[in-house]
Amino acid sequence: MLRNKKFEDTDLRYREAGEWLCKQRQHWQITQAELAELACIGDVSLIDSIEKGQVALPGFMQATVAGAYGLDRSELAGYCEAWYGQEIARAVKAA
Repeated sequence: MLRNKKFEDTDLRYREAGEWLCKQRQHWQITQAELAELACIGDVSLIDSIEKGQVALPGFMQATVAGAYGLDRSELAGYCEAWYGQEIARAVKAA
């Protein structure tokens, strides 16, 4: 079965994003549960899915993640644009 190159590239970018976000969380010694609590989601399954590269970092979490990881919101927006595309990055800048 042939795979669409665009989907493969997207899968790779999402995995790279998840790995980077996971390393940042670990660097700041924040557990998935603590990050979920900071983002007011109460469940680590979304955090786990993001870190595994299965889903993009949602807009409603980006300000929380930027603050928890010691990043400026615009810096995180730059990363999101590279990983997820312009539409998601615009949501970060607008939030």
